Amino acid sequence: MNRLFRFGALAAAFALVTGGFARADDKAPAKGQTYAVVAGVGTFADKDIKPRPTADEDARTIAGLLTDKAIGAVPSEHVAVLLSKEDEKFGAKEGTKANILKAVGDAAKKVGKDDTLVIYMVMQGATAGEKPCLFATDSTFKDRVKTGLFGADLEEQFKDLKAEKVAVFLDFNLKAYESKESILAPNVNDFVRVFLGLKEKDPDAEPPPGRVVFLCGNGIQPPVSVGKNGLFTAVVADALRGKADTEGYEPDGIVTLDEAHKYIDKAIQDRGKSAGTNNEEKQQRLVFIGRGVHFALTRNPDAAAKTEARLKKYEERKAEAKLSADVADEGEKLLAQMPRLKALQDLRKSYEKFADGDLTAEQLKAAWERIHAAMILSDDDAKSFSEKTYEGLRFVQRNYIKKLNLGEMVAQGIRGMYRSAEVKMPDDLKDRLTKAKDLSDKDIKDLLKDARVPLGKREDLESSKDVDLAMNFAMRKFVDDYTTYIPEERVVEVDKEIDGRFRGIGVQIRRDVARDGLLVVTPIRGSPAYKAGVLAGDLITEIIRDNDEKGKPLPSPEVNSTKGMETQDAVKLIMGLPATKLKLKVEREGEPKPVTIELARDTVNVESVYGWKRNSKDDSWDFYVDPKSKIAYIYLTQFARNSFEDMHKVVKQLQKDGVKGLVLDVRFNPGGFLDVAVDICDMFIDDGVIVSIRPGNSRANERVIKGRSEGSFLNFPMVCLVNDMSASGSEILAGCLQDHGRAVIMGERSFGKGSVQNVEKFPLTGGKIKLTTATFWPPSGRNLNKASTTGKEEEDWGVRPDKGYALKLDRAEKD
Repeated sequence: MNRLFRFGALAAAFALVTGGFARADDKAPAKGQTYAVVAGVGTFADKDIKPRPTADEDARTIAGLLTDKAIGAVPSEHVAVLLSKEDEKFGAKEGTKANILKAVGDAAKKVGKDDTLVIYMVMQGATAGEKPCLFATDSTFKDRVKTGLFGADLEEQFKDLKAEKVAVFLDFNLKAYESKESILAPNVNDFVRVFLGLKEKDPDAEPPPGRVVFLCGNGIQPPVSVGKNGLFTAVVADALRGKADTEGYEPDGIVTLDEAHKYIDKAIQDRGKSAGTNNEEKQQRLVFIGRGVHFALTRNPDAAAKTEARLKKYEERKAEAKLSADVADEGEKLLAQMPRLKALQDLRKSYEKFADGDLTAEQLKAAWERIHAAMILSDDDAKSFSEKTYEGLRFVQRNYIKKLNLGEMVAQGIRGMYRSAEVKMPDDLKDRLTKAKDLSDKDIKDLLKDARVPLGKREDLESSKDVDLAMNFAMRKFVDDYTTYIPEERVVEVDKEIDGRFRGIGVQIRRDVARDGLLVVTPIRGSPAYKAGVLAGDLITEIIRDNDEKGKPLPSPEVNSTKGMETQDAVKLIMGLPATKLKLKVEREGEPKPVTIELARDTVNVESVYGWKRNSKDDSWDFYVDPKSKIAYIYLTQFARNSFEDMHKVVKQLQKDGVKGLVLDVRFNPGGFLDVAVDICDMFIDDGVIVSIRPGNSRANERVIKGRSEGSFLNFPMVCLVNDMSASGSEILAGCLQDHGRAVIMGERSFGKGSVQNVEKFPLTGGKIKLTTATFWPPSGRNLNKASTTGKEEEDWGVRPDKGYALKLDRAEKD
């Protein structure tokens, strides 16, 4: 085989990285091309816009790497560069609004399904009205509504995009202005949404596979420079040059998307500590959003040369040894690019030894047969996968509010599983999936079993992860946004969110990058942490455990340093069974030495009933917003398990104190338990209908829930505050109070979620299934569910404020 063809193997791996337990005779998908738009605009004629000294050089750096034949190998005619002024070196055009939009639009039209699109933008911006905008060279701060670059402008250019491999890098400073004008706090999410391909009115939708956004911070942190470049570009450039080429046991010469993600995520935090001049600048972080796949971004030149040399030696030995087609072709693939699976990494080592002359052809064949035999999934394991997935999806089909086709869901789940595993689906399986809609239950089970076998035994599908994937993908297309499968590792987190209670010490923490520890944001009032004296601002440096997560005593205390520890890993160490103990070592302002605090875990109830302000003496709530007039205020954050008891206790005391009026605030309250919402409604009405529940959205089995006058609090007027984030239980409460004339409803129209969800255990995997089973209707019978309409303003959905009491708040006021 000549050198051109050998390099073609490496280039093919670079052009489209494929992984998984694929057969040696799989045909690789067609090679795609890469296109890029690189914009760095840092100089402006308008003096009200702050300059960005590194922006142009950042764009030049990235464009240079992408067009470098040894690194990006993207033809220069495929890369559109936009700078503060024209630059002949890169054929760069001035970064006017029109030029930037044209470059994005042209690229979106050129790229095909198999192509890769890279967008890199370093720009300044601000807020115009409620929307963020970016400044082009011809933008002015005063007229930014007309001259600024908005998400909607880019969305129009992006609408024809067909590429399934899209990597977007955004380094925005949205506080880039010199003005005394009162401006809303900026929010970069509008641009993220556009590049992910999500519609503005559908924020909970999943982005298409292969679209990702690398976002530098939150768009409002001050930019940090490292030499001629900004910190973000310096880190990304290092990743693209090859420093991110770390997957597996050695570099393979290809920098993939997920390798870049891992490298940038860590490096930007590490370098931010030294590059930043104050604590805010030191808190640099990457926000990675989207559904990435394992595609290539650039080459690592040094490792690529080593890989090419080994491929050359392999070709020479392969010809001499007369290897079988299966063994020979897989060697070409594995040596060209590091596989993701550990078993195939071991096989790659055998091919390397063979190429280097340290393994005979017979020994290589034996290793190939042994490893492939170990990767074969047993019939029992395939059957177990089939049974678990079938039972889970059958449960969803039988209990979901709308009619579902089990075969269609199964087919979708199988497609998603193969896509996630990045394995080419066998042609006969593809054909069977097209007919899945009409299959019998037995045939569906056989289909699931047969679909699982080609994927083999692999670490990313073990321990029911294959069922997790199939369930999630199967449900995603056919159910609403509130129906989902919850894998076992997320059950504790989800239970905490829903129940408003959890087992642990009751402390909110976040990672402090600058000091490399875990910062206590606040201890939850009444929790073990609160009682033990943990303070907001404490930096946890060590977590010392005497028991494991199941409460079993450890042979000796386990000391865990928090240096480099992620928040979720710390939470796993801190949470545990009630009465088990642990110690925290913390650094505290004003203390010369670290303080060690011993705590006993307990069941922690998260506060959901808030007052107007905290009492300075004991941190209890003061509920009176106007003590003289006896006007009280209660903010209900969610309908958690303990919310009714807490609310009843507070209102009972207020009535005893002679309260003259109550403001009940359910803004931003997403809902919670239906029975808790009903009980709280019953506190404030005499009797009559509270809410009606319609299983399957049908009146046939409608359940009408009524209140009782006994124990109700009726002798004071009420105002109920709602906004566009008041949903579900909040709408049951607001709708009930409005229909009974018990409270004035004030604020904004509510979210419009008129459906009921049940969360059921799925013991076959340890996960849970959350699914919509019914709709709810207020006493008047009006529609609350926005999803059942087109969402237009004039249509009937949600809870509207009473006439004359609508209050439209901008985002800064909401924050």
